[in-house]
Amino acid sequence: MRTFVGFLVGFVALLLVFVAAFALQGRGAREYAARVAREATGPGACREVARGVQSPPDMTRCEVRREGGTLVVQLSLESGRTYLARR
Repeated sequence: MRTFVGFLVGFVALLLVFVAAFALQGRGAREYAARVAREATGPGACREVARGVQSPPDMTRCEVRREGGTLVVQLSLESGRTYLARR
């Protein structure tokens, strides 16, 4: 019984570590997209728009485009998640 409880506690702890890692990764990506959206003046690649901003290491694509009267930053990560920031 003690072994089972030990495995169960270890499994739950491992799940919590994964959830925390994904939350921090998402937070960094959202902050980067928001900062690019604040600094962008027109469409283009994020690295051209915000030259001094450190990009997330797992970013695969980031672009700034104009939809109607607003600028939209679309950030894609290796995990397949996509973040949008509007300004």
